[in-house]
Amino acid sequence: MKFNLKVDKDSLAGVHYLVKKLRNPKDLLTDIGELIVEDIKQRVINTKLDIFDKPYAPWAPSTKKARQQKGNAALGILNDSGNLVSSINYKVSGSRLQVGTPVSYAP
Repeated sequence: MKFNLKVDKDSLAGVHYLVKKLRNPKDLLTDIGELIVEDIKQRVINTKLDIFDKPYAPWAPSTKKARQQKGNAALGILNDSGNLVSSINYKVSGSRLQVGTPVSYAP
């Protein structure tokens, strides 16, 4: 059996990039951490969907009223002061990636 494989310059550069990243897991985990943090922030700020692409549960009537009185209801269900969104971060320790927030009310 014979086959021909043609690889263009861009594909080869992509493969080289991945091999380089796999040699140093910290770099790869850093890239993954940045992507995850950005995805979480976009979900809170823009899409307002959970990780299963489902809308978050609606506010209780009292919460809705309070947010409307504050004038920030348009920010969305998980974005009151911006503290939660700005606190989302990641940490790479060796071959381990942790993504989270120190904000106590996040869960």
